[in-house]
Amino acid sequence: MSWKSYSQLDLIERHRVNLWWRMRERLQQHIEALNKKLDAYDLSDMPAAESGGGDMSELDKVLDRMQRPE
Repeated sequence: MSWKSYSQLDLIERHRVNLWWRMRERLQQHIEALNKKLDAYDLSDMPAAESGGGDMSELDKVLDRMQRPE
């Protein structure tokens, strides 16, 4: 993979990179907030099946699309 500096990007690539940057920053904020909420609980004895419960396929699809090369 060859690296490009931000100044080498065309307008569409810059827009895409800006969106990804903002999404990453926003996700980091959400993760920090979730971690603060979870700090109140001792989850060391929580079974793995319960921690991964729920249908996460939509989230997985979004994350997969974000990681695909354009």
